[in-house]
Amino acid sequence: MSAQFARASDTATPAKFFGLERLFLVCAVTLALVVVGSASLIVLNLRDRVTYENERALTNSALIIAKQIEQAFAAVEAASASPTSAPSLSTMPTEN
Repeated sequence: MSAQFARASDTATPAKFFGLERLFLVCAVTLALVVVGSASLIVLNLRDRVTYENERALTNSALIIAKQIEQAFAAVEAASASPTSAPSLSTMPTEN
């Protein structure tokens, strides 16, 4: 009888290779990999969005500043083109 139990324990070891503990461990590792992979994809997506929004904001700011500089140069050019038509400070009315 002891030989039968010895053979039964020998045949049970390959079944333990796919036991509940190993299955639990494989599932836990797989779940951890899925969570880490998903988190990294979310972080990369958010980083790309922030980079795009910052680039767009900088482009808008550059366009606004360029328009203001263009208007300032146009005003200086108009003032220097005809100094006689521009009113002088002495002829401007003052308020008391």
